[in-house]
Amino acid sequence: MTIQPQENQGEGFANGVFSSPSWCQVFAPSAQGLAIFKGKNPVAAFVLFYFKKYGKEVLIHPPFAPNCGLMQFSSHPKQYTKATELKRILRTFAEYLQKEHSDSYIDIALPSDIKDTQPFIQAGLKTDVGYTYLLNIEPDEDDLLANFSSERRKNVKDALKKKLSVEKDYNPDKVVARVQQTLNNSGINYNYDYLRRIIDGEFSYTISVISGNDVAATAVIVFDSSRAYYVAGGTGKDPSLAGASALVLWEAIKEAKRRGIPTFDFCGSNVPSIEKFFRGFGGELTPYFRIKKNTVLPDMLKTAKKRFGI
Repeated sequence: MTIQPQENQGEGFANGVFSSPSWCQVFAPSAQGLAIFKGKNPVAAFVLFYFKKYGKEVLIHPPFAPNCGLMQFSSHPKQYTKATELKRILRTFAEYLQKEHSDSYIDIALPSDIKDTQPFIQAGLKTDVGYTYLLNIEPDEDDLLANFSSERRKNVKDALKKKLSVEKDYNPDKVVARVQQTLNNSGINYNYDYLRRIIDGEFSYTISVISGNDVAATAVIVFDSSRAYYVAGGTGKDPSLAGASALVLWEAIKEAKRRGIPTFDFCGSNVPSIEKFFRGFGGELTPYFRIKKNTVLPDMLKTAKKRFGI
């Protein structure tokens, strides 16, 4: 197998948004879409993001994405054949990282459905584990709400009692401003030009809870045919609007359900208070793996993650 730049290979964003050319274009010229070929046929695709820090190349998955979008195109009916091909895909990916980016600082997350990290370990790369919550949103709305924690149900009900409106695809400048203010207050500096491009894309929608002329809470959702991903959000500090952050995610979940998407991905957090908040929606704690190399200078990578919002 070989790796070559993508030339619109693959199934399009509907079946794998984070490996699609449309997603890659959001981050041009710093992102590159790559396809893995078996002979002349593409069998997988993914997207990586490159930049320089202190004269060294840093290689990560794109900003706001939960992972690199590695997607296998196989339709083999036999599980053994499909798993064997995936093993070869992962080995090719690992060899590419070692050969083409031997001196780079690497921190790349894999999709949560990829459990095999052996090819990366065998190639001399390090692995780490992260966690997200995945919520099956196929049950009806009453059952979904009943599965929330009592605290999260109360948050939603309290917000519904207030004079708040819910808007889909609200003013994008105000959505970005709310996200920016929230994250700046947390000491995180995102690249908000990328966020605006994501919002303008055909693979996203936003949900906002509005109080008067103010965005009380907002959520930016990226989706494909299998999942809706909560990639960014923001909430105001007004204590009288407590519950707006829960309501905006509940409305985002309902919108994903209306679109026929079966799973909602909260995209995880290592911050205990945020992890608890996500847990209250009743999703299943799900591990995913990160591939790392040359991360003996963690301060540099932490700065990079804050800069690009990973």
